[in-house]
Amino acid sequence: MLVLPYLEFFKCLKQCDPRYKCLPSEEDWKFATKIFDKLETFFSVTELFLGTQYPTSNIYFPKVSEIRLALRSWQTSTCDVIQGMATNMVLKFDKYWGLINGLMAIGIVLDPRYKMTLLNYFFLLMYEEDAPKELEKVTKLCQSLVNEIKQGIKLIRV
Repeated sequence: MLVLPYLEFFKCLKQCDPRYKCLPSEEDWKFATKIFDKLETFFSVTELFLGTQYPTSNIYFPKVSEIRLALRSWQTSTCDVIQGMATNMVLKFDKYWGLINGLMAIGIVLDPRYKMTLLNYFFLLMYEEDAPKELEKVTKLCQSLVNEIKQGIKLIRV
């Protein structure tokens, strides 16, 4: 966070300029630090996705999964503001997660380094007891794609 390194400057400013009346309290600085720590995850992932090193699809899934897990942990924060912020973010995240989850999972399955191992790891963390059901959805999606490819190959041969 750009302002946190200037904490001491703000304290001096109050002493040097009598017109300066808006010095944040210690609690304000602590709260800013908490929020910064939470949002740093989003910053690093956004930087990766929008940076000059265009990531491939197999990079997206673990990073988006990390965000989903972070949001879940924020919902149990002792700070009401962070809980509320996380709850609102989870609602929006889940709306889009449902649309892209299968597509990102396919990218991981097709990556020879990961196959189903990474899906098993993240799905267990994210879905807990529902993980087998979610993994089955991905397996069915993969099988459906294989069947479509087989059909396409048959049409080409004819």
